[in-house]
Amino acid sequence: MDFLAELAQQLYERRHRAVVVPFRDCSGLDFQPTEQDCHANVGHWCRIHPEQEPVRGWLVIEHLDRGYCRFVAHSVVGDQNGRLLDLTPPGVAQRYPFLPHPYTGEEFLLLLSRRCLIHIDHRFRP
Repeated sequence: MDFLAELAQQLYERRHRAVVVPFRDCSGLDFQPTEQDCHANVGHWCRIHPEQEPVRGWLVIEHLDRGYCRFVAHSVVGDQNGRLLDLTPPGVAQRYPFLPHPYTGEEFLLLLSRRCLIHIDHRFRP
């Protein structure tokens, strides 16, 4: 089994741990988040708020009618109290549960950049 298939299997097995992360509008003079640019939004926010940290992971979207579960790369912020906050404007999209990446944030970003990865799919098995 290749690495992406193994990762998809791990995420699928942990999908029940995913939680919907609340959106927090943090727009201001020094921060204007952009829709569909979560990784950059979180990176910028954490540079100006070093007491908070990026949390890399996956939105869990189960397509039961299509026979697969999609994991979409996403980044949120962890605050000083251990709460997760989503700073990226939701647009018209539904809020999906978030599952933290099982490895380091650096490995997550490297995986995305090296493989030009946006999402990983896991096929349901009968």
